[in-house]
Amino acid sequence: KILSGLTVKSLLTEYPNSFQVLDWEGHFISVTDRFARFLEFEPKDLVGQSILKFTQEDDKENTENTFNSLGENPN
Repeated sequence: KILSGLTVKSLLTEYPNSFQVLDWEGHFISVTDRFARFLEFEPKDLVGQSILKFTQEDDKENTENTFNSLGENPN
């Protein structure tokens, strides 16, 4: 219910928590200001970057496998 009526744009500007949108390959399409501040970036500087750049080394393989499996069947 809390997200009822929100658009993607309003989620990115008004949602009080960290939020990001990724493409099928794990690149940021859009991020909230809060998420960008957490990583000490401006939102525009994160767009196009791979999430793997910001993933802990011991989590990279699992994260990469997850995105690879999503790309196999995006529906």
